[in-house]
Parts: sequence; C-alpha cells; structure tokens
Amino acid sequence: MVPGPVRATAVIDTGAEMTTVRPQTAEALLFDRPVRTVPLAGANTTQEAPIYAVSIAVGPPHNTSVSFELNVAVAQLIEGPHDCLLGRDVLQRGGLAWYGDASEYQLVFPAATDG
Repeated sequence: MVPGPVRATAVIDTGAEMTTVRPQTAEALLFDRPVRTVPLAGANTTQEAPIYAVSIAVGPPHNTSVSFELNVAVAQLIEGPHDCLLGRDVLQRGGLAWYGDASEYQLVFPAATDG
C-alpha cells in the first residue's frame, strides 16, 4: 500500500551513515515489514533498529520529482522536534546549497533523465 503525502520535518546529519525516522513517522508512512535489524548508535545510546526498504520521491507536489530506493532505519534516536534524520545515504544523491545572506539552504537532486 502506498500512503498519501506525509508532512515531516528533518534534520540533515552529515555524520549519519543511514537515514532514520521516528517510529510514529514510519507508522504514518505505512512501513510494511523490516528486511533486517541492525545495531544503530546514536549520540548517547545504541539500540537494535529495524531496517525497511522504501522508495522515496523528492520534489514539489504536482511537479516532476526524483525517486530512489533507500534502506531506512526506524528508531527513537532523533532529538528535538524532527521526524526524520537525513543521512549520507540521501545526501550522496544530491547537493546542498547554502544561501548565506538569507540563512537558508536547499537540498537539490538531479532531475531524472530518460534513457
């Protein structure tokens, strides 16, 4: 089953190897069955975390988006108000642009090409 869009906040963590979502976010996204579990280390704790194979579509609604397959960990390791931690597994697929004057950044993914 494919869920509808889920609005979530994320923090970018260049030190994290893998993207992680909170259990409540995984439930909203209808994650099915984990493919395996791994020990996942956070800043102050380590826990056994289920890993799910998911397909991610990134882009504005009603516009061309980029999609890719990704293994995502589900764990309560994320501190603060964020639903998701974006790790290097996502960051390596795109680029991060920083606009210093506006104190804003943008995560940019290359457009999909046919062929």
